[in-house]
Amino acid sequence: MKKSVVLLLLFPVILLLSSCSSTKESTDIIRTQGTDSLYVFDAAPKDTVKKESLLVIPKISNVKLYIVQIGAFTNREKADDFAKQSRKKINYTLDIEYSKSVNLYVVQLKPFYNKKEDAEAVRNKLWKTNGFKDAWILTVIR
Repeated sequence: MKKSVVLLLLFPVILLLSSCSSTKESTDIIRTQGTDSLYVFDAAPKDTVKKESLLVIPKISNVKLYIVQIGAFTNREKADDFAKQSRKKINYTLDIEYSKSVNLYVVQLKPFYNKKEDAEAVRNKLWKTNGFKDAWILTVIR
């Protein structure tokens, strides 16, 4: 009776082991079945990208910028007229934006400056030009 119990317990183990095959055999079998087969056991290719070549772009935040502003107006038409007249007098790129914080259309020089000294130099130059004596510098964090 002990032999029959042992055989009954060993039979599922023997059946399981005999039905398993190695990865190499399985891969060979799958590869010979045709192009529609799924290659389950293929090894993934090694990564060819060097870590040094990955471009990491740092998130720029909390950068202090200095803006030279030459006007602020309650409506867009006045801001456009002022910018048009200003372009005839000064050789800077001007931009008109609506500022929600002050509810005004502001006329500013572009690009913004990273150094306060650079913005002050431009503002001081504008002060010498007729019509820009009230140009000022805004400091913003972006």
